[in-house]
Amino acid sequence: MSLIHKKNQIYAYKKKKKKLYFDEINSKIIKKNFSLIDLGSASGDFIFFLDNCRKNQNNLFCGIEKEKYLINLLKSKKNKNISFIKDDFSKKTFRLNKKFDYVTCLGTINLFDDIKDIIKTMFRLCKKDGKIFIYDIFNDDPINLRLGINYELENDNKWHTQFNCFSEEYVKKICKKINSKSKILFYK
Repeated sequence: MSLIHKKNQIYAYKKKKKKLYFDEINSKIIKKNFSLIDLGSASGDFIFFLDNCRKNQNNLFCGIEKEKYLINLLKSKKNKNISFIKDDFSKKTFRLNKKFDYVTCLGTINLFDDIKDIIKTMFRLCKKDGKIFIYDIFNDDPINLRLGINYELENDNKWHTQFNCFSEEYVKKICKKINSKSKILFYK
């Protein structure tokens, strides 16, 4: 990861701004005493938001984040019902022996060129009667867009995947192939 990108992320996550879609997803979570895993949890803002909204419930939260510097931002926020694991959920070797009532992946899908294995992982982690929430940029039109960025100040001429935009139809096809009974809704 680029040093510039890393510094920008640390600055942004230290500000701890609640994102508008947090309330919307929270309103869709109808169970009490549920389990939730957040893939690409960054500094855990969504998990801490949910935990704060549902204080008198016996919920279990798990965040998966591959970047150690983001997990280090969490060390002062210990909580018995919240755990974070440093791992890369996009790798085929990623395994957890637990299923969750809710699986979230918020603002993360656009960072990957291929999302089939990521969506398979989401279904694998979700209980049979559970729900998966993906919040990201998706295209209404039948076009998948890949975008790379290059930080000129880094002098390494390396291109980073960022802000890919997959079509809603493409995402639906992947989900239906994995689980033909899946219901996919896109919120705008």
